[in-house]
Amino acid sequence: MSQQTRRSIVKGAAWAAPAVLATATIPAYAASKPALDGWLLNILGSCSRDWWSGASSTTYTINGQGNYPDRGLWVSNAPASAVIGATKVTQYVSTTAGSPTFQRGGTSNQWSTLAYDSTAPVKTGYRAYTTTFSGTWKYNATNKLWFPSTLPYFTTTVDKCITTLQVITARFVTVNGTVYSFERSGTLRPA
Repeated sequence: MSQQTRRSIVKGAAWAAPAVLATATIPAYAASKPALDGWLLNILGSCSRDWWSGASSTTYTINGQGNYPDRGLWVSNAPASAVIGATKVTQYVSTTAGSPTFQRGGTSNQWSTLAYDSTAPVKTGYRAYTTTFSGTWKYNATNKLWFPSTLPYFTTTVDKCITTLQVITARFVTVNGTVYSFERSGTLRPA
C-alpha cells in the first residue's frame, strides 16, 4: 500500500475512513512476476445494539466487486498466452471476532463460500478462511491484464461489538503451472 497514486484513486475513502482497509496491488519489487492484484475492501461496520434484548453485533464485509482499477481482482504481468489456473484468497481474521460464518453476496457465485481453513499456514492470533475461484479468466488486451468472470463478496455478523479487527489477506494464483502469492495486513475500526 505504498503507492501514493493508488490512494488518490480511491479519493482517500479507503484511507481516511478507519473502517475500510483496501488490500492493494503488489509491491514494486515484485512487479515483474505474475500476481493476483486488485482491491478488496475490508469493512468493519459500527456496533448495533438491540436495547430490548441487550444483544450486540458487528458486521464485517470483504468486497471485491466493482470496476477496474478502483476495485476487483486481476492477474498482472502474465501474457495473453498464459494459462491461469488455481486461484484462492485466504483471509486471516483476528480471533477477537470469534468463529464467524461468512455468506456469499453480490455476484460471487463462482467463488466458494469463505470458510474456515484448517490447512492454511497458522498465524498466531488469527483464524484462516479461504475461498477458491472456479470461474474463467479473460485476457483484456487494452489493459494487458487477466480478469475473472466474477468477483468475491462475503459478509458476516459477529455477535458482539468489535472496536478493532486485525486482518491479513493472502492471495494465490497459478500462472503457467507456477503459484504466485503475496499478502497485506491492517487494522479495521468501525466507522
